Amino acid sequence: MSVSVKQLREFISVAEAGSITRAAQELFVAQPALSLGIRRLETQLGLTLFRRLPRGVELTAEGAELLELARRAVRDVDVLERRARELRDPEADSLEIGFMAHGAGDLTPEILRRFRERHPGVRVTFRQFGFDDSFVGVTAGLVDAGFVSGPVVQPEDVELRLLRHDPIVAAVPSDHPFASRSSLSIVEVVAEPFVTDDQPPGPWHDYWLAMDHRPPGEPVVALRTSSHDEWLEAVRAGLGVSICPDVTARYYPRPGVTFVPVPDMEPAPFAIAWMRDRAGPLVRDFVACAVEAAEAAIAASRP
Repeated sequence: MSVSVKQLREFISVAEAGSITRAAQELFVAQPALSLGIRRLETQLGLTLFRRLPRGVELTAEGAELLELARRAVRDVDVLERRARELRDPEADSLEIGFMAHGAGDLTPEILRRFRERHPGVRVTFRQFGFDDSFVGVTAGLVDAGFVSGPVVQPEDVELRLLRHDPIVAAVPSDHPFASRSSLSIVEVVAEPFVTDDQPPGPWHDYWLAMDHRPPGEPVVALRTSSHDEWLEAVRAGLGVSICPDVTARYYPRPGVTFVPVPDMEPAPFAIAWMRDRAGPLVRDFVACAVEAAEAAIAASRP
């Protein structure tokens, strides 16, 4: 029996959640059914994918190696299905927007309000991505457009429109000495062990690791994580500190994690991205609404 896409999605969900119970809740399935499904997948593959722990599960070495292959396979199927829908109905009235953690944050309601005024019958949905895709599904063809936070290398076939710059804060455990401070310098922050993403070196990864503010040598990386939830849990557990946009502090508050301003760290560019060859009228109008909402917010913030 071959492995199904459903099984791969379940495998990925359990791996990202670190818990069969939590993954079952996110997938809206019964925990025993998901547990059985994982065991069947392991039997089919002839491998143990997870170690069962007192609280949750963790990937084995074999499971960790197969995880990215599973993600890639599911992405390929998503692209195929999406393209098939487009071929069936080129005028379908829907848009899917990629995001990583907080989307456009405070701008989202205003963007949607403006867009619905122009296209009241169009359905807009949002799809979340982890740290493994800084372009939040845009370059993979999984979404129509996406909100990108941080500096990226812009491919030739991708359009980017800057919306704003987000001030940076440090995410630290609430019992850390930094947590009582009103502000921190980036030099102080990078002297601590860091919790960061699992991306390879490059402008996006290097910015969130604050490489430009570090002395020569390898940074002390306490842990690499694949999602915002993993990242926040690692900070809360006291494994290290990190940096993020200040909007994350508003939309991703977490007991046990304190966010402290880092005013001397250069703000993070926040942009909307889309594929040039897929920029139909709906995409162009959504981008225009995002730009208008961002410009209105900036104007309203001026004295």
